[in-house]
Amino acid sequence: MYKDVGWSGDYTKIMTGNKACMGSFNDEVSSLRVVPAGSTALANKTFYIKNGDSGLFMDTLNVEHPTANALSQTTFAGGTNQQFTFIHHGNGVYSIASPSAKKVVSATHEDTIVQRSASRQTSSSDSIHGGQKFIALKQGRHYQFISLETQKVLVGKHGTLKQTTNHNQATSYWELLDI
Repeated sequence: MYKDVGWSGDYTKIMTGNKACMGSFNDEVSSLRVVPAGSTALANKTFYIKNGDSGLFMDTLNVEHPTANALSQTTFAGGTNQQFTFIHHGNGVYSIASPSAKKVVSATHEDTIVQRSASRQTSSSDSIHGGQKFIALKQGRHYQFISLETQKVLVGKHGTLKQTTNHNQATSYWELLDI
């Protein structure tokens, strides 16, 4: 929280939801900025992504076909089609890229998860839209991935990838295994 206009001032404060924590800051606030607080430990690392419920791995289908968009979950094979790189955009927000398919995981408003080309084929924060960015929340030894655009969590169900409201369901937990 900031005293001066434009997220500036001589004092900032991180706060929780109760107003008792406001202290002397009450009636002095000019602006409020809410930023994601995801894990920053994944930057530019490549992993196999295993669903914590099914034990299946995120996988690209038809990688050899440049327009293929399907993503699925399959048993572990160890191929490049099951490897995903986390491109960090700050504050624990990532694009999840498939190096073999040269595409990023993308959430749509139809609750489907697909892979799409980044706008200008770059890892620049400006070229990847909100549906291609996920907050990585560390939950014990697992992670949850929440779409910046839809605010829904990525889940693995019956071999497919979807997004849904986060109820901490087992299908929303993902284990990242080093390559």
